Amino acid sequence: MRTETDAPRTGYAEPTEENLRTEKASLSMTIVLGVIVFIQLTMAWFGSGLFDAIPDSVIEIFLPGLPAALVALFALVGGLITKQKSAFDYALALVGVAIVGGMNALEPGTILTIAGGMILIIAGRKFAAFLSSHPLPDQD
Repeated sequence: MRTETDAPRTGYAEPTEENLRTEKASLSMTIVLGVIVFIQLTMAWFGSGLFDAIPDSVIEIFLPGLPAALVALFALVGGLITKQKSAFDYALALVGVAIVGGMNALEPGTILTIAGGMILIIAGRKFAAFLSSHPLPDQD
């Protein structure tokens, strides 16, 4: 049987002022980038002439995948901010499904649902690998 002194301890991490400033600047930059991309895509969506040089057939192929591509952009930026390599896997899955789904004329909701399923599978595999490499201690 475990006693209180045998139990593992958890500690508290106090972030430095420099880390807090860096984190705040990164988050602000992510928000600004997201707003800029959203405005540009909204302008393109409503025909402001932003993508007039691109043939309509190309836009029709990739337009349904735009929401997944936006989510991929935020996953990528979030991965850069948090230094989590798994975010790059998620962004790659989102972009891949956005391209393939757009080329197959799927609806944006369907593309996001398929991408979410892929991300769930990727996360499940990573979680299973974590559990296998960190087994629970024997319980008394």
